[in-house]
Amino acid sequence: MLRLQRGSLLIEMMISSLIGTLLLYGALSVLLNSRSSFLTRDSLSRIEERGRLALEILSEDIRMSGYKGCVSSDAQSMVQAVNLSGSWMQPQLGIRGWSYAGTDFKASLGIYSISEGGFDTTSWEPHAAADKGTGVDILRGNDVLELWVAEPYVMEITSATQTQLNVDPSTMTGFPEAGDTDQERLLVVSDCARNILVKADSFKSSGTVILDPANTNDQSLQLTSMSQSQAVMLQGRMYYLDIPSTRDRPSLYRKDINADGSFKNAVEVLPGVLNLQFLYGESTNSELSANRYVEASEVSDWSKVISIRIFLLVETEADNAVPVGSDFHYFGNNYSPENTEDKHVRRQYTTTVALRNRALGLTITGAPGP
Repeated sequence: MLRLQRGSLLIEMMISSLIGTLLLYGALSVLLNSRSSFLTRDSLSRIEERGRLALEILSEDIRMSGYKGCVSSDAQSMVQAVNLSGSWMQPQLGIRGWSYAGTDFKASLGIYSISEGGFDTTSWEPHAAADKGTGVDILRGNDVLELWVAEPYVMEITSATQTQLNVDPSTMTGFPEAGDTDQERLLVVSDCARNILVKADSFKSSGTVILDPANTNDQSLQLTSMSQSQAVMLQGRMYYLDIPSTRDRPSLYRKDINADGSFKNAVEVLPGVLNLQFLYGESTNSELSANRYVEASEVSDWSKVISIRIFLLVETEADNAVPVGSDFHYFGNNYSPENTEDKHVRRQYTTTVALRNRALGLTITGAPGP
C-alpha cells in the first residue's frame, strides 16, 4: 500500500526560519553583552590596580625621602663634605617639586592634545633652568617630583679619615661591589650627633670605602672625630609623565639620578597615567602638621614641607571600555568626554603622604657646590 508523502509548506519554513533567527539573535545578544560586560569589568579592574599601585610606589619613596641619619633634632644641620655638580643637585633638601606654568584645571584638560617639552626650560616653575636636570622630556601640563630616598641598607663604620671610611665588611650588603662599573654613591654618615653628606668613589670588599678626592672639601675632617657612626646611601629619583615611543598615550616614568648629577635611563613605571599633580603640605608655624597645601611654585621653604598630596588621573588602555563615554572628576573639577568617540574610563586617585624624615632643607655648613 502506498503511503502518502507530505512536505513542509512554505509558511511553515518561513516560521521555522524566523524562530531560528530570533533564537540566534538572542544568543548573539547575550554573547555580545557578556563580552561588553567582561571588557568593562576587566578595564575597571586594571584601572583600579594601576591607580593603587602608582600611589603605593610614589608613597613609599616619599616616606623615605629627607633622611638625615639618626639625628633627631630638626634644627641639626647637615654638613656638606662634598662639592656637588651644579646648583640643581641638592640632596640635602630631600624633596623638591616643579609645577607646569599656566595650568588651568577649570578649563579642558586637553587630553587629546598632549605633547612633551624639555624640563630645563621656564615651562616648569620655579623657573630657573639651572635648578633642573638636563636631558629630560616631560609631558606638558604635569608636575615633576624629585626625591632623595634613603636605601634600606646600613653600613657600620669602624673608623674614618678625610678620604676613606673603614667599615665592617659584613654590613656592606646592598652596597656596590668591587667589580661594579658604577660605584659612585652619595652617603649620609651619622653618629646621632652629626650627619655628613659625602660622595663615595669606590667600595672594596675588604671593608674600605674610598671617598671622591676631587669633590671632597675640608668639612670631611669631621669624619675623623665621629664615634660609632653609620652610613646610608641616598638615591635621587625623579617622577614625571612622558609619552612612550611605542604608544601615543602617556605613562608614569622614573629616572634615577647619579651621584655626579647625570641621569640613568628612564624606566616606565606604569602605563595609563594621564595626569600627575602634587600639592605640598607646608608647616609655616613650626607645628608637626601642615597648615597649608600649595603648588611647587608657591612653596616658601622646602625645609617646611612635611607631607605631599598626590593626584593621579588614570585611564583605561582600551578606547572602547564602555559603550558611552562617561564624565569624571579630577583635581576639584568635573570633566566630560571631549568627543563621542572617547570611550575611555578615567578615575582620580589621591592620597596624602607624610614624610617620616621631616628634617628637609637642613642648614648647610659646608662649602657650596660650584
